[in-house]
Amino acid sequence: MMRRVLFLCGLLLAVGSCDRSSAPTPAASSAPAKKLRIVSMAPALTQMVVDMDMADQIVGTARIDPAVLPGTPNLGDYEHIDYEKLLLLNPTHVLTMTDASVVTSPKLIDWARGGKFILASYQVPRRIIDIMEIILTGNIEERRAEVFPTPLNEKFGLLDVLGQGDMKMLGNFTRRLNALKGVTGSTDRGKRVLLVIETNPTFLASGRGTVFHEVLTAYARATNVAITATVPAPVFNREKLLRTAPDVIVLLLPDAPPLESIEDDPRLAILRDLDIPAVKNDRIVLINHPLAQLPSTSLPTIAVLMAKAVHPQLADRIDKAMLQFKLFGNGDEGAAPDATTVNP
Repeated sequence: MMRRVLFLCGLLLAVGSCDRSSAPTPAASSAPAKKLRIVSMAPALTQMVVDMDMADQIVGTARIDPAVLPGTPNLGDYEHIDYEKLLLLNPTHVLTMTDASVVTSPKLIDWARGGKFILASYQVPRRIIDIMEIILTGNIEERRAEVFPTPLNEKFGLLDVLGQGDMKMLGNFTRRLNALKGVTGSTDRGKRVLLVIETNPTFLASGRGTVFHEVLTAYARATNVAITATVPAPVFNREKLLRTAPDVIVLLLPDAPPLESIEDDPRLAILRDLDIPAVKNDRIVLINHPLAQLPSTSLPTIAVLMAKAVHPQLADRIDKAMLQFKLFGNGDEGAAPDATTVNP
């Protein structure tokens, strides 16, 4: 594990020390890069490909994909893939993600082994380092990636599988997270925060074993009240909310409408008349960025919003730290948009 961390850190330090305009890409050559036809059945992988400056080579995605360009054909979801439509798109590469409940489609594996396309399957990121490994190495040691047919050089990272892509974005990714940590790092983790990923009637939270837990604790510098849960997405009812007494409740709800008062907003019904600090001090914050729940290269944007939600007194300093970066992937530049708080 330590050897892998040191290896990745070395690669990222090299990327971070390069000039933005001169950092090499894997496909650097005098000849133009081959035009690919990429189908991505995982929004997190779609975002990585977009941030690798290859959005125009994505020809198909899953049914719900916030990272995709408008008008891109959708092929259903991992349980109900439109295989006929997929073949009509004539992809060169098909990208998928797996976890404990999702396995790679046997039909896709058979077609890839038969030469119809290259299939790359990656496990859902649980840590920030997993995102870097998907792009750079595929985590060969733990076999967190599979490629069909297996490449002769046994390289599984997206950069090698696709054979092209802009690696500079990884330097941007790490520099932005480090710049945020430079602002929040001097604060203690005294704020107790609940990260909510689903509402009504109870709250579904983000606990240990998720990238959002790492973002909250390492970069937004707060304590996750769901840290003692034995599952990555624990349920919080009124009793558990009273017992954990969060200081701040952050709702990670992509594209959700702004919050109303606790009395008027059905999403907050569980909080009515609840004697906890977050309710008493009006510290309920909605982050409704379209990529709010995506474990991908868009995380620095969400980390900024999360840090400002937890430490509003640092908002100006955080914005100034972010202004030096051009945000990639969603067209934003400078500071991330503000999150919205509950209306009093």
